[in-house]
Amino acid sequence: MAGAIAWAVKDFVTEPIHQLVMDYVDLPVPTQGQDRVSVTLVPRARIQSLVDAISPHAAIERITTEEFALARLFPLDDVARVLLWQPTGSDLQLLVFRQRSVCFSRSLRGFKHLSSSALSPEELDTLALEVQRSLAYLQGQLKLPECGAMQVAISSPVLGDLVRHLEQAFSFTVSAMANPAILTGIDYLPAYAVLQERAE
Repeated sequence: MAGAIAWAVKDFVTEPIHQLVMDYVDLPVPTQGQDRVSVTLVPRARIQSLVDAISPHAAIERITTEEFALARLFPLDDVARVLLWQPTGSDLQLLVFRQRSVCFSRSLRGFKHLSSSALSPEELDTLALEVQRSLAYLQGQLKLPECGAMQVAISSPVLGDLVRHLEQAFSFTVSAMANPAILTGIDYLPAYAVLQERAE
């Protein structure tokens, strides 16, 4: 399978295949009745520079993505859980996890200012609508069960208002994520998730 992935993705990338490092994971939910995989591609030179910088000081056990790391924050069960996460300076990310795997991810554009200012009532309604569209796709196309809960991991002065608005818009529990990583800085959340996995 690992050898076949390169030929499966070669028409979707602009770089020569031999200049890329790639890996895949099986998606936990078939799409349109077919088993699917999610492929991650990174330029080989970028990975090599990281390995060269870290190897003299520490042993590298695994290289992962932020999304896959965040899956480790949730229980290993069949409940579909949504995470709204916004790294510093980035678009708002909507991630859905089930069985400790990433089922779906989407960038919600137009909400970068969440970390510094409030959303208008219209913007709050727009955000809730975008979340609803994603959940409808999950149930209609991916045949996932209804979402069981949503957590919000955003550094924002209006976090409470945002959580309350989303909780009123949906029938499941919505809460602000609280853990040591959130208190230290929102960008540490993936690293915290990896450490949590090691502690189990």
